[in-house]
Amino acid sequence: MYSTRRIETEDAGNLVKLWRQAWIATYAESLGADALSAMLSNLDAHGSSELLPGNGE
Repeated sequence: MYSTRRIETEDAGNLVKLWRQAWIATYAESLGADALSAMLSNLDAHGSSELLPGNGE
């Protein structure tokens, strides 16, 4: 069984780890190493702040 809840500030680190793994698995072949590297660098630099508006979504 699954449940949902609002994302809390302390969830951001684990969410970024999940995105990193998912992006590598999903985009490595289709986008190529340079584009994937740029995406991961941006993720490392900004974390979830550019991907989540910060109000519990």
